Amino acid sequence: MTVTQFESLLKSHGSAILGFCRHLTRDELSAQDLYQDTLLKAFSKLAKINCATKEEMLSAKNYLIGIAVRLYQNQKRRKMNYETSFTDDAEDMLFAKENVIEETEQKELHSAVRQAVDALPEKLRIVTFLFYYADMELSEIAYQLKIPQGTVKSRLNRARASIREHLKENGYEGF
Repeated sequence: MTVTQFESLLKSHGSAILGFCRHLTRDELSAQDLYQDTLLKAFSKLAKINCATKEEMLSAKNYLIGIAVRLYQNQKRRKMNYETSFTDDAEDMLFAKENVIEETEQKELHSAVRQAVDALPEKLRIVTFLFYYADMELSEIAYQLKIPQGTVKSRLNRARASIREHLKENGYEGF
């Protein structure tokens, strides 16, 4: 990959990668640091990344997300008691509706889902983020995390069950 192709990749998918870093870290400053570290690591490995076709561009995006996950996991290992905070500004904008009642209900539901996802063990939370927020396929997640595809499926199923149970406990029926 050339530097120009790398710039093109960042223009196309940089905001998605940064958004994923935000979901992963739940803190804006940590997300920016993780994003920057990811880009530096990827830039040092430009020769390994192909980006000529649209499929390769998507694969390169997933490669960068995989780098972000590994860097995040390494940081977590080094800082076991590292706590972060997350702001709901992006989620608030996502659920902006004309009807105030609907907007409030949606915010409450989104907050409950977010709390349920945040309460998941790290292994389940990372797989959930990769699947739902980064729109990665099961095989891509398995490849990036270096685990079997069946393990990814079981973690997703356990995460869904846990989220469903959390929602039931908090009065949200039918999920």
